[in-house]
Amino acid sequence: MEELSRADETFDKFKEKTVRVVYFPTETAAKLRCEASDPLNANDEAIIEKFIKDTNLAKIKPDFRVISFGKIILITVPEDFEITVPFVKSIIYGGLYAGVAKQE
Repeated sequence: MEELSRADETFDKFKEKTVRVVYFPTETAAKLRCEASDPLNANDEAIIEKFIKDTNLAKIKPDFRVISFGKIILITVPEDFEITVPFVKSIIYGGLYAGVAKQE
């Protein structure tokens, strides 16, 4: 019962914020360490857009996702996809993830 009370107190802290819980399957990704954090600068956005366009990713993997974790951007790609600099091949380990949305 004590653990439930502590969990309830923790969740009370988030009442005024939007919490998103998502499930990610394990996937291969192209990882890019960005120069800026949030929001991305124009150079980082251009690099990401160029990668998606030049690799024809939208046709090869129409369900691709772009995921941002601070200065790290992950773009889901097929497992056997060729990845070139400035990107590196990475694995997104599946599971449940939660994040608190920023208040505007």
